[in-house]
Amino acid sequence: MYGTLMKKKIRQVFYMIRLGWALTSIGFISIICGLLYPFDVITKETFLVLLIGGALVMFTGTMVRTFAILKKK
Repeated sequence: MYGTLMKKKIRQVFYMIRLGWALTSIGFISIICGLLYPFDVITKETFLVLLIGGALVMFTGTMVRTFAILKKK
């Protein structure tokens, strides 16, 4: 019984870490899309939304990964 619970906990932590990396990469892509602003492809408002939104999503992904690592211990 203990081994089954431990496997389930490890699987949950693994999925949380993957979710954290997915959120971080989405935020990174959003910030990189903000580089289109100097080429006049997007407006200034869109640039600010991409920049701030991407940073917040990356921060959330980092916090999910950190929580998963702490939960593992």
